[in-house]
Amino acid sequence: MEKIGLIGTGIMGYPIARNLLKAGYPLTIYTRRENINQEFKEFGASIASTPAELAAKSSIIFLIVNNSDDVTELLYSTSGIVSGAAPGTIVADMTTTDPEFSKSIAKRLTSDQIEFLDAPISGGALGAQNAKIVVMVQTFCQQFEDAACMAACPVSAITNNEALGTLEIDGELCIMCEDCIAACPFKAIYQDGIDEKIIACDLCEGDPQCVTYCETKAIEFLEKDSVTKQKKQQSLQELKGLLKLLQVYTGGLDS
Repeated sequence: MEKIGLIGTGIMGYPIARNLLKAGYPLTIYTRRENINQEFKEFGASIASTPAELAAKSSIIFLIVNNSDDVTELLYSTSGIVSGAAPGTIVADMTTTDPEFSKSIAKRLTSDQIEFLDAPISGGALGAQNAKIVVMVQTFCQQFEDAACMAACPVSAITNNEALGTLEIDGELCIMCEDCIAACPFKAIYQDGIDEKIIACDLCEGDPQCVTYCETKAIEFLEKDSVTKQKKQQSLQELKGLLKLLQVYTGGLDS
């Protein structure tokens, strides 16, 4: 199980930290507020005296602070995260910051062998309390350096973000030719026939890690044909339910 560090125990961070502990994750927090330290110590969390100490105890670090200045200080101060993090540590910044700031930080951290995820969240305090927040984070392509899908696209709808190491598909430019699907060696791109769009997913060289790590088993890996069939079956069931309601309110349908 991943060892998690969290900095930012405010309106959103406090309930997120509580839910991580409830789920059984080893959690270390850093805060200057002694009352919060005492509370989380009683909850079972480990308390770090500096961001560097927190980083040394964590494989994944969540930052949920006020602004980009706070993020920079936490990362690069004398006793900051970078000075204590081991190579391969993941920093997920849930702070609302400017995209350009995230790109620059990602580039700096990569040089320090630290992985960075720009992961803004939505759902509000109630969502955080109920463990129902939405985390908006891009996935990483295993073939980013020489992406066959990007070369195959005839309308240049696939571009790369060098700072974050991601591939992005522009739905407005995409003409649904499916050349990218044929070109991807990992079978990580597929066409959503219901919503009529091309979707890219990092399947981690054929082994989707999101399935493995999801504690609630909310993610299931299905082949393309299975996904399409499942959606069609769901639509059919919804149609049958609608017909039944019509029969109730009209006294039956004329044949």
